[in-house]
Amino acid sequence: MMTTQLIIITMVIYFAVEFFFADPARRFFCLHADLFRGNWQIWQLLSYGFLHAGLETRSGIFHVLWNMYGLFLFGRDVELRYGRQELLRFYLVAIVVSGGAWLLIQVLTNQGGASLQGASGGVTAILVLYCFNFPQRRLLLMGIWSVPAWGLGLGYVLIDLMGALGNSSSNTAYEAHLAGAAFAFVYFSRRWNLGKFGTLPGSGRFKRQPRLKVHRPDADEKKDLVADKVLEKIRQQGEASLSKKERRILEDYSRRMRDKHQS
Repeated sequence: MMTTQLIIITMVIYFAVEFFFADPARRFFCLHADLFRGNWQIWQLLSYGFLHAGLETRSGIFHVLWNMYGLFLFGRDVELRYGRQELLRFYLVAIVVSGGAWLLIQVLTNQGGASLQGASGGVTAILVLYCFNFPQRRLLLMGIWSVPAWGLGLGYVLIDLMGALGNSSSNTAYEAHLAGAAFAFVYFSRRWNLGKFGTLPGSGRFKRQPRLKVHRPDADEKKDLVADKVLEKIRQQGEASLSKKERRILEDYSRRMRDKHQS
């Protein structure tokens, strides 16, 4: 799955940076608040999302592990709903949007020495998009309390909002999280498909999907119920527990959801 590949790539980059070239990597690939005041290393708007706090910091490896856990937990179902390529496009654009929003705030508040690293903005966007698609799905909070997905998403956004308003002493980039959440909201509500982004000069526009209510035959509804049971099995027992038949069910479900999203 694309979700798994993103996690592997991020972890490989993390350990490569930590053990071989930490200083130059953070100098050239973290997103710096003075990006438009001299260095103009525009790639930082994306590359920062693949760097995380080093082992020498207070958060250490938990920064990257927490982000990758969130990506693993929510990214798989989002990928099944939208497809591997759209999941990748959404995640990368969310990182850029989150970084751009953070950078704008730093420029407006004249914070020239700050820098940003971490995939939190992209992961927040994945989490919020998951909540919009599966609002009533039950999730275990701290492994104890069962809450609906919409409740978890709302709580997460409210915590980020309070942090952004100054009610926290943490150096967490709450503004980037909120930008990721806002991007997910617009993406879902406007029914965007990033795969339809134009490639020719003058054609680069997002195309909305038609707001059509399509009646699904009973056969498709039964297939969705079966697919939901397979997804629940993945959450409880892991992907390795699936049989060949169950994997085919998921492939069929993913294909139907992707066709529906792109129609």
